[in-house]
Amino acid sequence: MRRAATFAMGLGLAGAVGAAVTGLTDWSETDGQSRRAGLIHGLLNVTATALFATAFALRQKDSHDGGRRCAWTGYTIALGAAYLGATLCTISVSV
Repeated sequence: MRRAATFAMGLGLAGAVGAAVTGLTDWSETDGQSRRAGLIHGLLNVTATALFATAFALRQKDSHDGGRRCAWTGYTIALGAAYLGATLCTISVSV
């Protein structure tokens, strides 16, 4: 299972690159409150991705416990970013 989890994490990191490009494109066309919320959303996602990348690197070095801790921290931050992203959709629609 450890090997599969490490592989899945690497695949998710590759997908994060595409999501970041798409997000930056969308964010570049916003202003006001949506732009500020989008900036925070993006920064949270960058932080979560950095933690997942650290977890991936730790898992590659057989430090699975440290990798697990980094991954759970990244997951928690990603949940906050997802919540903010959902409210961002609401802000964009109501403006």
